[in-house]
Amino acid sequence: MHNSSHEFFYNFLNELYEKRKLETAQEREMHNDTFQFLMDTVEVQEQSMKAAGETKTSKKTMSKHRLISQGFLIFVAGYDTTNVVTLLLYTFLGDDEDITYDHTQKLSYLNQIIQETSRMYPILTRARRSSKHCSSQFSVCFPIPGSHTKSRGDGMRRLYTIHQNPEFYANPEIFDPERFSPENKASRDPLTFLAFGYGPRSCIGMRFAEMQMRVVIASIIRNYRLERAENSMDMPLKVQCVDFVKPAETVYINVHKR
Repeated sequence: MHNSSHEFFYNFLNELYEKRKLETAQEREMHNDTFQFLMDTVEVQEQSMKAAGETKTSKKTMSKHRLISQGFLIFVAGYDTTNVVTLLLYTFLGDDEDITYDHTQKLSYLNQIIQETSRMYPILTRARRSSKHCSSQFSVCFPIPGSHTKSRGDGMRRLYTIHQNPEFYANPEIFDPERFSPENKASRDPLTFLAFGYGPRSCIGMRFAEMQMRVVIASIIRNYRLERAENSMDMPLKVQCVDFVKPAETVYINVHKR
């Protein structure tokens, strides 16, 4: 993403943050959005820490900068990930009821499809992590088994490379949702699937993005039949890996009303 885009979102969320900090509790209750939820969570944490005699510098709470960063991440990971819809070729049918949250939680095989698509085409190509746990006497300190020693500072993990490693996924170029059945997931190291990261630093927008994809896909497939157009590229899909993974060429899909 271009620096001007980063600057736009940061300034927008910073202005929103400062504006809401001046509002009354009653006014804040009217904001039914994720950013306000983050602000409320931080406020509750700060009140609990104050009662316990802890300072705001504690790692238990988010700083203003980190809160804004999480808000920005929701824009990226919560909405851009829904582009995965254009890569799904499996279909399913439902009834004529409106799709609810409870419905989306029952779509277990759709979840496997979304995860397998995210494995083959992760939105982000890399994840940055820092190596800080080293002795101050040495400039290098983090040995990588069978490889080299990582210097103190930032490092990158290539998510696309991990997801395409045949050591973790047999025939990784083949689309197979069964890789993410409960049995297969339990037998595999969870760090081999990092579409949304892992652990306490995993993507804060993961649940929102997954639910949004389920609702969008279910709504589209129930009302339309999709097929790859003749002028679209052949499968498997060729992608470009820069900051985000995207098709190397335009994907054309024919849409037919059911």
